[in-house]
Amino acid sequence: MALLFSDAQNDELFEAIKEKIISEKAAVKVLEEMANIKVQNTHLINKRIRAELEFIKIKTEQTKQKAATEHAQVTRQKDKEASIQVDTNSNAALLRTYLTVNFEAIEDIRHNQF
Repeated sequence: MALLFSDAQNDELFEAIKEKIISEKAAVKVLEEMANIKVQNTHLINKRIRAELEFIKIKTEQTKQKAATEHAQVTRQKDKEASIQVDTNSNAALLRTYLTVNFEAIEDIRHNQF
């Protein structure tokens, strides 16, 4: 049986295969490292999104509280204005009654004098 390759050729072929395997292992390591970096980036992005959502949640709650406070202030102001209007109407009614009674009394006095 004849040898297909000489010892020198076999050594060269072995070295070439060995270098190819080393090169492919290095490529696999690089790809694994890239995958790890992408996973880390995804975790960081998710963390940032959660933080932004929490910020939005807090701002929304603050806005709700501010709106409720403003609504309460407006309601108190309207109640105060309504109370003033009621007082004004009541005072006007009392004044009309007072003037009517006094006018009638003056008329009675005038009739009794003559």
